[in-house]
Amino acid sequence: MRRIFRAGDFTTTIARIRRPRIEPGFSDAVRYATAPCWLLASLTGAWPLTSLALFFRRRARVRQRTRAGCCLHCGYDLRATPQSGTATGALSPNCPECGTPR
Repeated sequence: MRRIFRAGDFTTTIARIRRPRIEPGFSDAVRYATAPCWLLASLTGAWPLTSLALFFRRRARVRQRTRAGCCLHCGYDLRATPQSGTATGALSPNCPECGTPR
């Protein structure tokens, strides 16, 4: 059996299943599983687009926290955190909340 494509019929074969017949005189039965091309494209494109969006979101968050003087890991405000044991008021090299180096 030959498939006739019509305008707007954008489907693709995703599996060909061959089932042998045991009765004599009959040919093998072949079945096709088809899916629309737009469905396959959206399913395979969703993961890279989500990864890209999360990458840009993380990058914006780090940039925003750096500008605000916050810890990049936990978001603790480091602007008024002096280093312990000094009278000069120098900032601490580590976050007092989580211990992450600046």
